[in-house]
Amino acid sequence: MKFIKALIILISLSVNNLNAQTFKPYILAATSDESLTEISDIVKTNMTESGLEIIKEYSPVNDSNRMTFVITSVELKDALKGYTQ
Repeated sequence: MKFIKALIILISLSVNNLNAQTFKPYILAATSDESLTEISDIVKTNMTESGLEIIKEYSPVNDSNRMTFVITSVELKDALKGYTQ
């Protein structure tokens, strides 16, 4: 019986590990009943006030109900200074 329990746990962990390796190009940060325009403006203001720079914004997979922001910061830019491949 202990062998069967151990086998079930091992299989569960293996399946869970496979799911963890799925590529996720973006992460759903939040949902809201407000319009995307309103939420987008709030998010942009908060990021800018926090010292982040918005490099680009776009709707992924041509879905007008989603918004993706590409951001950077002074700290990130400084960390990359002098980096060459």
